[in-house]
Amino acid sequence: MSTIQFGGVISGLNTQGIIDALVAVKKQPLTELQSKEADLTSQKAAYSQVGTALDDLVTKVKLFTVTAAGASRVATSADPTVFTATAATSTPVSQYQVSVDRLATATRAASTTSMGAAVTGNVDTSLKLSNANLATPITTGNMTLTVDGTAVQFAVGDPTTTSLQTVMDGLAGALQSQLQMSDAGSTVSAAIVGGQLQLSISGNATGHDISFGDIGDTSNAAKALGLDVAVDEDLIETDFGAWEGKTFLEAAQHDPDLHGRWLRDTTLRPPGGESFDDVAHRIRRAQDRIVAAHPGETVLVVSHVTPIKTLLRLALDAGASILHRLHLDLASLSIAEFYPDGGSSVRLVNQTSYLS
Repeated sequence: MSTIQFGGVISGLNTQGIIDALVAVKKQPLTELQSKEADLTSQKAAYSQVGTALDDLVTKVKLFTVTAAGASRVATSADPTVFTATAATSTPVSQYQVSVDRLATATRAASTTSMGAAVTGNVDTSLKLSNANLATPITTGNMTLTVDGTAVQFAVGDPTTTSLQTVMDGLAGALQSQLQMSDAGSTVSAAIVGGQLQLSISGNATGHDISFGDIGDTSNAAKALGLDVAVDEDLIETDFGAWEGKTFLEAAQHDPDLHGRWLRDTTLRPPGGESFDDVAHRIRRAQDRIVAAHPGETVLVVSHVTPIKTLLRLALDAGASILHRLHLDLASLSIAEFYPDGGSSVRLVNQTSYLS
């Protein structure tokens, strides 16, 4: 199709100018939008620059707080009497919770009997064993000490050339060396206090089982120093006679009538055995003897179920029925206190927490 264009010369009108003006008017909103777009683009660029600057500022503030200004760390404890804290420069800034399961405490082991007139008052431990005037002269040979089930031999030298202090230091050193095998901070010192050899253990992180002396010892040092274990026949388990080695049910089946009456009557004896009253008599005898020999002292008694129940019964001044109402676990600990005036109290029964 041919295009017809009218110019102003023919029509007398400038139609092209009119058209351009009309088009310009129509394009005006688009122009404004394009201008706004340009402004927004500029704003976006400015905001982006501000964001970049803020990110850089935050990074520098973090570095300043944690690395530069915070290079020196301070740690505080909620309870400084139990736990103190320090922090290195590389320690992350945070809160830490520490659980204290056990506090290390000093342990002291003392001989059970006095060592004689020579070790009372101001003691000259430099004296040779042969001149120390001990109640029981110490002989040369080996003495055993056992720490947590491990036996260690300690050599006692010639009594004519070995001093009492040498024996004390040697014993403390042997005990310390064995303790440090599993408890590196442990230290042991020996001293004579009140006529008794006293071994003080400090720095230990855990408790330890320690005993002195063995049937195979060639030196009598453990006994002479009062460190050996005393055996008291009055503290042995009940003699159950014909029921010995049988279970409760087997004993009941063996003698059903007697067994039933025996449970209700503490004077009755199993065939060839002893009654609970017999046991109570000898336990009372042992208790009186121990209290008289160790006034105001703590004595560890290792025994069996019935003797321990009987000691608790005596401390509680309870009837015989308590023997069938108390439960004692293997290797449990019970504490009874007996006072000079005849009074008594039970502080603990069947404690086994230390076994876990």
